[in-house]
Amino acid sequence: MSFSHYVLIALLVFGMFLSLHCYEWIKVSDFDEFPSNAFVGGKEGINDLYVSRVYFNFGVRDGVFPGKLQNRKCYISFYGNEYSSNYGCEILVDFKGKWVNIVENQTDVPEHAVVGGHDEENDKIYIGRAKINNDVVIGKVQELYIFLKFVDYAKNIALYVPYKGREHTLYSNFEILVYSEL
Repeated sequence: MSFSHYVLIALLVFGMFLSLHCYEWIKVSDFDEFPSNAFVGGKEGINDLYVSRVYFNFGVRDGVFPGKLQNRKCYISFYGNEYSSNYGCEILVDFKGKWVNIVENQTDVPEHAVVGGHDEENDKIYIGRAKINNDVVIGKVQELYIFLKFVDYAKNIALYVPYKGREHTLYSNFEILVYSEL
């Protein structure tokens, strides 16, 4: 192989490295002291909320669902309700990124959105947040495909937030978490 081939391979590998995102999920049960590098995504009252995810089984529907971590428990929303679990709960650490606004009638998830989980059909679930009352609450963002009578389908995205015992749904005026490229 010639020197130019090695250079080309090195550039390709370096390019793949640059396209990777850098963040990690760690299990809440794996630490005694709360990690200083945990990513704060919101606030409820005076308490910080951390970006989290948890495996949850709802009978015929299961998956990994993003939500908020508060008092070492993951809170997620599903079918109108708020659920909590500390079994298998993970939090986001070592994250470098930002929140991007989702405006009315926006139909696409932004590029580099952080995948926080998946549903039973292995569809991606992203991480979002919204202001409700005076709190900034973390939840899940899902793409929706609404089948219409005279059109194949309409696409939309929605944020589902666990808050005060129930699920709140927003179709605009929320933010989605995206990672920064290296």
